[in-house]
Amino acid sequence: MVIRPADHGVVASSGGAAFEYSTTGTTTERTYSTGGNNYRSIQWTTSGALVLAGIPAGMVFDSLVVAGGGCGGYYYGAGAGAGGMIETTGTTLTDGTVSCTVGAGGASGGSGADGGNGSASSASGAGLSVSCTGGGGGLVYVNVGDPGHSGGSGGAPIGNAGTPGAGIVGQGLRSGYGQNVLYIPGAGGGGGKGVVGGNAYTGDGGYTAIGGSGGDGATSLLANNTTTTTSRDAFAGGGPGHGQSGYGAVNTLYGSAASTAVRPANSGAGGAGWSGGSGTVGGSGTVIIRWIES
Repeated sequence: MVIRPADHGVVASSGGAAFEYSTTGTTTERTYSTGGNNYRSIQWTTSGALVLAGIPAGMVFDSLVVAGGGCGGYYYGAGAGAGGMIETTGTTLTDGTVSCTVGAGGASGGSGADGGNGSASSASGAGLSVSCTGGGGGLVYVNVGDPGHSGGSGGAPIGNAGTPGAGIVGQGLRSGYGQNVLYIPGAGGGGGKGVVGGNAYTGDGGYTAIGGSGGDGATSLLANNTTTTTSRDAFAGGGPGHGQSGYGAVNTLYGSAASTAVRPANSGAGGAGWSGGSGTVGGSGTVIIRWIES
């Protein structure tokens, strides 16, 4: 357990009142000013806890919870869905412990298999209760999306309708449709927090197939430069699908690149599908809790 001495922040002010806190897990603390308020935030990149004592009456907290993104599918595989994302503001907490669970990104399903689903993230206890479902794994081209995850992806159909995976209301949006023209497969993109996954499409008179784009993620008011990309403070983008002629467009808000690289840690981003091997592994999730110091 990390105990902050008084001159390093264990006595954290809120409009002049003071309270004590300590943390477990791997955390990053930030202080910043926005909207006329001075904030202190704590971000968990591994599971842990926030222990609160002496909270002043009427004090409120904000939270961001992002689940792990799914892994892209194998063999013209669909892009994976982003992890679910929920932001809350103005929550009154009590003295006690907030348990913070950071979900892992979805793992590869191996040769010829769908990508694994991401794992759930949550923040619960002391008056806070937020839980997000992991992103749906991208599927191989004969399967359909998983409706039980925030952005489960649809594969290109051979003998089925290419049904996209449904999103979960308030957490993430649906994936795109796969397609198959003249048996040239293209897989749908994974859904993001902000935009649905793109549909696969054809070119060259129907003789080529491009995978669907990954759905854009969303920015968060709680994140204060938590990333080092040009899409700062954004999370939960879906991964692009792969087709006979290549990837769909990479989403513009913190999601999956068209490569086999692992997605950024703690982004909740879904992985890209792949044409001849396992898809891209999903990014792990994160939890952020903040309050006004003065």
